[in-house]
Amino acid sequence: MNEKQLFEENPIFNHFYWMNQIPRCSGQEKAISDALVAWGKEKNLKTAQNEAGNVLIIKPASPGLESAPRVVLQGHMDMVCVKDKGITHDFTCDPIEMEEKDGWLTAKGTTLGADDGIGVAMALALLEEEMDLPEIRVVVTTDEEEGMLGVMTLDHSWLDADMLINIDSEEEGYVTCGCAGGATGNFTIPLKREKVENQAGLHLTLSGMHGGHSGQNILTEPNNACKVMSQFLHALAQEKSLRIVHFHSGEKHNAIPNEAQAWISFAEEDAEAIQSSIETIWTPMQERLLKQEPDIQLNFEACAVDEDPLTTESTNHLLNLMDIMPHGVYRMREDGKNVLASDNLAIVDTKDTYADVMVSVRSSSEVVLEELQGKIDKAIETFGGTGKYTEQYPAWELAEKSPLRDMFLKLYKEETGKEAEVLDIHAGLECGMFAEYNPHLDMISIGPDIEGAHTVNERLGIESTLRTYDILKKLVAQIATLA
Repeated sequence: MNEKQLFEENPIFNHFYWMNQIPRCSGQEKAISDALVAWGKEKNLKTAQNEAGNVLIIKPASPGLESAPRVVLQGHMDMVCVKDKGITHDFTCDPIEMEEKDGWLTAKGTTLGADDGIGVAMALALLEEEMDLPEIRVVVTTDEEEGMLGVMTLDHSWLDADMLINIDSEEEGYVTCGCAGGATGNFTIPLKREKVENQAGLHLTLSGMHGGHSGQNILTEPNNACKVMSQFLHALAQEKSLRIVHFHSGEKHNAIPNEAQAWISFAEEDAEAIQSSIETIWTPMQERLLKQEPDIQLNFEACAVDEDPLTTESTNHLLNLMDIMPHGVYRMREDGKNVLASDNLAIVDTKDTYADVMVSVRSSSEVVLEELQGKIDKAIETFGGTGKYTEQYPAWELAEKSPLRDMFLKLYKEETGKEAEVLDIHAGLECGMFAEYNPHLDMISIGPDIEGAHTVNERLGIESTLRTYDILKKLVAQIATLA
């Protein structure tokens, strides 16, 4: 089946197609939000939209099923917008160009938006099914990718239901029933600059590292380009005096930095010795990292020193802060297999008189989360920094009993002959907020196979999507029988 047939003949992919014709980067969801409202009204369904652009579409229970558990189907409308180098795509107006390759749906040089457009598409398709259903509430949130900002404005009455199925997971055969809570720390560190004569400069670029999601990949991808670059510069500064002119690493709070750049200055007469030391220091560092980071590279080129560098003291302060700042797994669970708490040193970016420092902390334990935040605060305060934690979201604790979870596990085994695995993930889901808004909600999170989310390599398994939707439809049909 080619992509034209896929989009025209299958309701799920048809909905996904029209969603991808509309700009929907995080923070720029007005057009897609309005389109969802128009769709709901066109179907004569009760539809609401709040000031943040969140959308609610309600389909009443089929006659005779009014007493069945009411179900929320939930996803987010925004997507991470990333494009490949050389691609001229404009996310504010250009549609996502999609194509089918070997059973996978991909985009041409950009993110695909299957996270979480395909979840929303499944919910809309279910609303169109001509079958007996309990009351269905489709809740579509905004700005999930940038800190779950949309869900924080949600009217709690939108979640007036008994069960919730979040369709924002990325691997078939798993059902997520718990997640970590966390927060984003935003700090500034004061810096001083001074004019220095007869300075030469180098621009160093560290690249090729894995990076990854700051929750899901923090155990398997522990290396951070920011930390590696700071350790290298620290070692280099022990050989010859140097000053930082600029430092930049990291782009998003929920991504482990995979690249870092530093612009340094030093006495002109030390240029040859500095370059020789770079080779001497980097070779053993690279060898130590190659097993985990086979593509890691450090490149450098001469550059002009066109503004005052940091003072020696500020240079040391910045390097020392990056060295002592916690990053990676802070504490494991008692099973020794899963992460209980972690911190991602997400961004370090120098300005004229200060450096921006952003961290992302996660934990399934509020006590341990506060403990980790305390250690970070002490590191920041040591160097005169200030800041606060924002975008805080609660953990979703794994329930001892869950009829919805049990129904899904039984149905999955009947349909596939395989056991689905229950997950309590070290990442944030909107379900944590939902549990706070309505503690009585019985919740699960499911989804089809999505690989490379948040990257230009994002792809969606077509058959996996069809299987996931079929199980979703049968699950809701079973809930209807509980009337």
